[in-house]
Amino acid sequence: MEYKSEKDRENNNKSKSPKHPNRITTDPKTKMTLENIKEEIKKSRT
Repeated sequence: MEYKSEKDRENNNKSKSPKHPNRITTDPKTKMTLENIKEEIKKSRT
């Protein structure tokens, strides 16, 4: 499949994996819970 531009390719990739903003904190790939994320933020601030 050919793309007119890099943008088209990006858009195509995005459409293949629709995002679920509400589920981002429980993404199996990251295995990051909301609590873990908060801890990471605290660590990075100090």
